[in-house]
Amino acid sequence: MVKEIKTKFCKYCKKIYQKNPEISNIQWKNTKFCSEQCRYKFMKGKRAPVYIDGRSLKKYKCVSCDNTVNWQTAIKGKGMCIECMTKLYRIIFSGKNNPFYGKCHTDEAKNKISKTRIFLGLAKGKNNPAYIDGESKRKYPREFTNDLKLKIFKRDNYTCQKCGIYPCNDLTNHHIDYDKKNCKEDNLITLCRKCNSKVNTNRNHWKMYFSKLLRKGEINERITII
Repeated sequence: MVKEIKTKFCKYCKKIYQKNPEISNIQWKNTKFCSEQCRYKFMKGKRAPVYIDGRSLKKYKCVSCDNTVNWQTAIKGKGMCIECMTKLYRIIFSGKNNPFYGKCHTDEAKNKISKTRIFLGLAKGKNNPAYIDGESKRKYPREFTNDLKLKIFKRDNYTCQKCGIYPCNDLTNHHIDYDKKNCKEDNLITLCRKCNSKVNTNRNHWKMYFSKLLRKGEINERITII
């Protein structure tokens, strides 16, 4: 016995298509299109279930300038583009009218903001507040050897000369005058990695501080056992 092949005309493209054996007869009865593409194209515009008056197809302009805005902003919003809204809010929320006036972020919030800026690439290169002529990308000279580093660590008793942590497994050699080419022993001092990052700001202060520390010979006295 030969099975009957059920066919229909697609409501959009008018082509004949056959019943999919995987769907039931009830589903086949409600099928009107040969594919999802035809159904999507047919349901555009006035045939769409959410169609109101074609407002999304119209073009709208900002009430303050000639910039184009979307229909949600024009009908449901203020009718202003992002640039004009930003200017308006700066005027409204300036000075004491700002909800954050007289307040400051907590250390936890600052860390989150910093991590977000780094993740988004907003604090890279010249956008970083600590950027100074791309100094971090320059290579160290050949004189800056592992033997020299170990010699400085031994001189400083393997102790961070800022926070005084001892022992520390994450020590670095810091150039006091921030010049990578100057690898003289009186220009190098031992810091933990955390403190080495901190001394990148307020550089004049730390230059004087570490230079004075070396001259007075107070290196081995700064020990805090952890």
